[in-house]
Amino acid sequence: MNKLKEMKLSRILYTCLLMGVLPLFFSSCLPDTELAPEPVEGSIIRFRIANSPDATVTMSGNNIAITLPIGSTLTGLIPEIIVSKGTTILDYSPGQIMDFTNDVIIKVKGTDNVVVEYLVKGEVKEPQPGFITPELLFERKHIDYAWPLHNVYSSAVSGENLLVLITNKIEKFNPYTGERTGQMVWAGVPMHQITNDSEGRVIGISVSNGGTVARIFKWENVDSAPVEILSWTVDLTANPVVGRNMLNVVGDISKNAVIYTAANGNPYVLRWTIKNGQFVSQAPEKIIYVSPTGQPNFPNVTPSVSGLGPNPEDGYVVTTYNRGYSHVIGDEVRIFNTAEAAGPIRSLAFDFNRAKYFVGALYNSSIFILDITNPDGIEMTEAERFEAGIEFKPFTSPTFPHNGGAANTTPHSGFSIKYNDDGTAILYYVFANSGIRAYKLTPKP
Repeated sequence: MNKLKEMKLSRILYTCLLMGVLPLFFSSCLPDTELAPEPVEGSIIRFRIANSPDATVTMSGNNIAITLPIGSTLTGLIPEIIVSKGTTILDYSPGQIMDFTNDVIIKVKGTDNVVVEYLVKGEVKEPQPGFITPELLFERKHIDYAWPLHNVYSSAVSGENLLVLITNKIEKFNPYTGERTGQMVWAGVPMHQITNDSEGRVIGISVSNGGTVARIFKWENVDSAPVEILSWTVDLTANPVVGRNMLNVVGDISKNAVIYTAANGNPYVLRWTIKNGQFVSQAPEKIIYVSPTGQPNFPNVTPSVSGLGPNPEDGYVVTTYNRGYSHVIGDEVRIFNTAEAAGPIRSLAFDFNRAKYFVGALYNSSIFILDITNPDGIEMTEAERFEAGIEFKPFTSPTFPHNGGAANTTPHSGFSIKYNDDGTAILYYVFANSGIRAYKLTPKP
């Protein structure tokens, strides 16, 4: 040991003795003599995005992955690249703006002139499709409104209004609290079902007492008078053939839309196509329906038909009434088994946050929601749906009195949905003898 090193070590020992930490000498006082190995020449040792502090960069070997927050862009990024000693970055200058929309190759070389390539991949996080668990927003009992039993048929949404058809009137409600706010102008004839198109126009169907004439009315908004937009002579055998069936409209009736209902006691789905604001035909197109469960046709009360898309060829879901099944109809019939002990009675297909859902009502007042974003997968069993990553999320609505506390077996119910400007939505469930339940849907983060 030379004199200089002896003097340094003596000084360190003397300091430690003065501090009373001699037992900690080897661990605390001696300088760290284990140095980290020098980075390999010709390598990138650090990579970050200087003008996007929320960007996440992961390096693995010669692969670099950039992940940006939701709503970001992969253009106009300024990478800050730190390389090992003796390394040069080719075709790059500090502060350079780069586009990582497509994969980028960054080349470096050491003093040995060996070129090493790094593959840089960029992506922007996408929000998860669908919604978080439905949150009960409010519930109002039918007795709160003095509604009679067995007379609540359907609901619709128009602007900042929830609408409920009951007896011979359409009542308006605050969509966030369920408080009754007024009535719409009546059409003057018994109305059996209401719904709305994509722009909030209210559409209603009326069938004469003899079941021979059916008419469809339109309210442009909740303050307008109804206008008859279609009528046709009913030529099917059951009576009434469409009066109590759920009406469904997909699209904007002032442009292009499809209207669906079902023919009671007949093996048909009835469909009207609207192009450029005009009905292609006043008479409905009859789409033959064969139940995959062996039932020859619809039961004589309240089947539901719900379109899966804006085009007739997109298919639709049919829900039978008599404790049966729901079925997807498209190029082929696929069984969509929701036949729990109570059985489904009404249903609605709807879109929310880049996902498609199917909600149904059961006899016992429960409702279930299925993620059917991939309609081709919904003929699978429940176990297979789990394996395929398609969520199966049944949930039971809160219990409240109806029919004197007995099970609610009425088919008079309906769904509607309101889309809010903040990206949330409210799913409404109107059930005869029970009232209104509203569920808030919040997008997944």
